Amino acid sequence: MKFNIGDQVSFLNEPGGGKITAFKGKASAMVMLDDGLEIPYAVEQLVHKSKQHEKQKDEPKKIEIPQIDPDVFLNEVKKIPIEKVIREKEKPLPKKVSKSRTPIEDEVDLHIENLLPSHRGMSNGEIIDVQLRHFTKALDNAIRNNYSKIVFIHGVGKGRLREEIIALLNTYSGISYRAASYELYGWGATEVLIR
Repeated sequence: MKFNIGDQVSFLNEPGGGKITAFKGKASAMVMLDDGLEIPYAVEQLVHKSKQHEKQKDEPKKIEIPQIDPDVFLNEVKKIPIEKVIREKEKPLPKKVSKSRTPIEDEVDLHIENLLPSHRGMSNGEIIDVQLRHFTKALDNAIRNNYSKIVFIHGVGKGRLREEIIALLNTYSGISYRAASYELYGWGATEVLIR
């Protein structure tokens, strides 16, 4: 099957798909998922999305509106107690009690099996690249939305992902970080505090 850059594809043996953005040789294509992550995928495991399926998805659904007998409608309207409706409308609205804002916190698991439907055939470098892009996207979102804290679960492993995360965190201003709670995460998580 021949593919071109820009083709919409689905994964053959897994749910999901995306858009082809580049090719790595003849056997591998870079696929941009719906969440913006770009992953390498074996060309033999891709299929074109059906044009007919896309057309059906884009067509608006037709809704039939039932015809109402005007006499029945008028009889129903006459049953509404107008005085009661007016009294209810004239009641003063209750004062809103301001609630103190609770800090927003989040937890992001960066284990590759939680980020991609499959990482089969990916090198360690490609896996870490996907994890770091997901990390950056989640941290930027937390900063933009005024989170107070976000915990990144990276696991223990050989420590390469943790080292890369710390290097990226050192490029940000207005944040601090530390090892997350040992009782909750063991040694495999970093807590980021956003000021």
